[in-house]
Amino acid sequence: FPPLLHLVTAALGEFSSHSAEGILWSGLLWLSLLGLSTAGVAFLLSGSSLASAATFCAVVSIPALHASATRYYYDLPMSAWLWAMLFVMLALRHRALVCALAVSLLMFAACLTKWTALPFGLLMLVGATLSTTHPSSRAARTSLTTRLGTAVGAAALVSILIVMFLDLAGNHDSFTAMLGDIGERGEIWGPQGVDANRLDAIFDHIFRDLQPLSAERLRFYGLRSLSSVFSPGICALFLLGTLLWLAFSRRGWPLIVATVLGQSAFLLLRIPPTDERFLLTLAPAIALAAALGWAHLPKQIQTISAALFIGLSVAVAVDFHLIKGDGQ
Repeated sequence: FPPLLHLVTAALGEFSSHSAEGILWSGLLWLSLLGLSTAGVAFLLSGSSLASAATFCAVVSIPALHASATRYYYDLPMSAWLWAMLFVMLALRHRALVCALAVSLLMFAACLTKWTALPFGLLMLVGATLSTTHPSSRAARTSLTTRLGTAVGAAALVSILIVMFLDLAGNHDSFTAMLGDIGERGEIWGPQGVDANRLDAIFDHIFRDLQPLSAERLRFYGLRSLSSVFSPGICALFLLGTLLWLAFSRRGWPLIVATVLGQSAFLLLRIPPTDERFLLTLAPAIALAAALGWAHLPKQIQTISAALFIGLSVAVAVDFHLIKGDGQ
């Protein structure tokens, strides 16, 4: 894996300790950054502080996300960087140069946390570019041409940074080590090097081993989303909220569709069904759609459904964090 998470954690360790137990609190920072970034995206899309607050609560209540906050691993920090990138992309799009620079740095930070941020981030960047913000936002007056130029500039800058990093890393780089990790059994695992002088070689390494869609992959990721990422009860409430969003809002639909369907397609065609950690980055998009849909409910129904969601979320969190299972 690339080095950024370890460098950030080492710096944070100065405030507590560098032991594994002493630095676990940093997971709460990544979860908070992810929740706040997604809430900011909700506000920019809808102009509603209620939808923004609901999005924050929905994101931090996703079981797989607060479970990841208690472990030292790469997917939660990577996801936090990527959603912060989306917030900046929407908030600063009226300042094209500043936006392109900030977006490229955040996406580069995500890539240096985990390399799957490269395909995931590009999909999210396309979705954010095509999405319009709420009319009350200053960024709403930005034309599509300007937004496209900003996105292309950001993608070019992050490509240059990645090529420079891989060139410095030489033949033993984390990029191709990651490709062995997400590839089919039988690939050569471990660093193999990538031709950093050819940008197309980097993307060829990512997309060349796409696999045919199979029932096994659909079943695996579908069941894991239901049971491990969201839990059945929370998943049902998110589904209802998403249906409301489709019926009454559809704000930010290019962003949500590009994130959910784009990343799902990449997982189904490229990532072998080993575990559900690759689903964490798209999970906030589903919470975002559900919160935007929930905001259109009548006040009384909002109160009842919010109480039901909070009760389910607390029950799931208590079951995971406090109730010891067999062998624990």
